[in-house]
Amino acid sequence: MPLIILLLLGGVIFFGGLSWGLPSQQIDPFLFGHHPVWTGKQIQALLPIDTNPDRPGDVTAEPLLNRDRPILLNANDADRAHIIRRYRLFSYQPDEITTFMGLSRMNPRHLDFDPRMYQYGGLWFYPVGALLKTSSLFHLIDLRSDPAFYLDHPEAFARFYLVDRSYTACWAIAGIFIVYLLMRRLGGDELEQFVAALGFIFLPVVIYTAHEAKPHLPGAVLALLAILMAIGFAQTGRSRYAIAMILCCGLACSMVLTNIPLLLLIPIAYAIHDRYQLKRSILGMLLAVLIYLFLNPYIPINLIFHRARLFASYANTAAMYHFSFFGALGNALHLMIAGDSLFIFLIGLGGLLLFIQGCSKAMALLLIAGLLEAIPYFTFAADKPAEYGRFAILPDLVFMLLAFRLAGEMRGMPTSRLFFIICMLVIMGSYGLPYWRGYLLDTQSQTTRMQLAADLAAKAGDKNISIALDAEPAPYSGPPMNLFDWKWILLPRGQAISPALPYDFYIAKADTQPTPMSWANKQFTVIRGNGQ
Repeated sequence: MPLIILLLLGGVIFFGGLSWGLPSQQIDPFLFGHHPVWTGKQIQALLPIDTNPDRPGDVTAEPLLNRDRPILLNANDADRAHIIRRYRLFSYQPDEITTFMGLSRMNPRHLDFDPRMYQYGGLWFYPVGALLKTSSLFHLIDLRSDPAFYLDHPEAFARFYLVDRSYTACWAIAGIFIVYLLMRRLGGDELEQFVAALGFIFLPVVIYTAHEAKPHLPGAVLALLAILMAIGFAQTGRSRYAIAMILCCGLACSMVLTNIPLLLLIPIAYAIHDRYQLKRSILGMLLAVLIYLFLNPYIPINLIFHRARLFASYANTAAMYHFSFFGALGNALHLMIAGDSLFIFLIGLGGLLLFIQGCSKAMALLLIAGLLEAIPYFTFAADKPAEYGRFAILPDLVFMLLAFRLAGEMRGMPTSRLFFIICMLVIMGSYGLPYWRGYLLDTQSQTTRMQLAADLAAKAGDKNISIALDAEPAPYSGPPMNLFDWKWILLPRGQAISPALPYDFYIAKADTQPTPMSWANKQFTVIRGNGQ
């Protein structure tokens, strides 16, 4: 019964607000002003035809390369069409569209299922594609190969996001059950199992990742399952746990590439159970790699036949990350605290210091798994924005489990223990529920972006004004604005902002946000300039 209550509560939290920030035709009056609204065919005709088969699936065909000078973004109709497509098809989350970009590169008629991007795995792409196809068979979505249709009907494309986000939310529900079982393996009693699963529901980084169509939460849930199986094997030596551990490690890597360090959990689990099983450890890692290659067949295929395609995707991913362990330390800790809350982080740190001395097999495997994923997270965290916190989801979960397991050491003081647990849950909720509220607010028509669009339109009236932006225009980076009468100027990267700018208005995301990791309910700063 307690587990059923947890699953129902998780369903409310994880599926509530799932329709936040989706494409809609409500933007048309702001984008077009008094100009006639373009049809999808008109927009499509103005867009360039992509003829590069090796272009990574998550890279736009029309990148802005020169950012050392101001750029007029809407100088001609082709520029406007490019911006309109973004506002018609993209969501408020900048990376969600990459899944559909990858799927769009596939050609089932020619048996080409290569997404041309490989930081997301086949366990992400292929189930999402299958869910979209199944949903179309039941007439839940309108699946077509005509891009102009979706440019005419952005609400139809918005349903794709709902399917994709639902896939993530289902993995979040599974995470509740896995955390419940994992706490039992760690030695927790029924109360600790219940509150740990409840903490998973309210953890800020979980609420954040459960509402976005990205593979990081599903990958973390599979990692937790791999840890659970590794503990079962280390404690019992049963081969079924070893096989399940190997399978889960391979599946976790097949969901998102950042789980690759988890492969080292296999030899570590064998070593903890029996330090002389070297051959089985190596065989287990090879089997996990084979599972990964089976679910990502285009990696070996492209390594042989299309190396440029493979290396272009990896080069694009590598360009986003720069090695700097000590330089990244402060930002990495800051984002972990944002994902956990400061209180849980500190209590988890206390649990780490307590349990690291003479810890059990179960606790050792949990700590090692968290460390395996924390090392690359800390290594590349320098200068990363708040949403980079999603890469710390497994270390965040480890710290949460340590915090609640530390409460188990107070079983001799039941009243103090209960008070301690309630404090942890209340603080986690005070950090996590504002994220949920942000998603709920962005399911409404008057989001912060739409309100800002209306305010700017009212201030401008019939004037032809200039708007300065610090990021390429898209639904996630700013409101929809008049493309035909106003000038949209992209400022040089690193441009200092001042009211002395020769533009009428400058728009940027506010420096402080109540929910820093999330793109929902974003606040924007508007600075009035000198005009031209």
